[in-house]
Amino acid sequence: MEVIAEQHWGWQLFEDAGKLYMSVICGGVGIFSVDFELAGNEVANYRQVGCEYIDQLANSVRRKAAEFESRQLVGFLSSEKVQTAVDACREKSGEVIGRSL
Repeated sequence: MEVIAEQHWGWQLFEDAGKLYMSVICGGVGIFSVDFELAGNEVANYRQVGCEYIDQLANSVRRKAAEFESRQLVGFLSSEKVQTAVDACREKSGEVIGRSL
């Protein structure tokens, strides 16, 4: 698992064994994430357009979070694999890491 792109406080794009996963920060007062695996057409669009497409997809998720509910990966961000990938990304970028246990 690796963080391959991100928009700080917006979204993160992960790759693991050839599959792409996205975590999108949503909400205003109550912040939550929508975490899901990208579908074939979404992967194709990302490969063709790049992060511009991911920005558009994230905006769509924020506007219609309920439509992504069936794709939600429960516990995704708290998994050890994802936490390790996020920590490695932060270390690379020089950010201070303060993961809670």
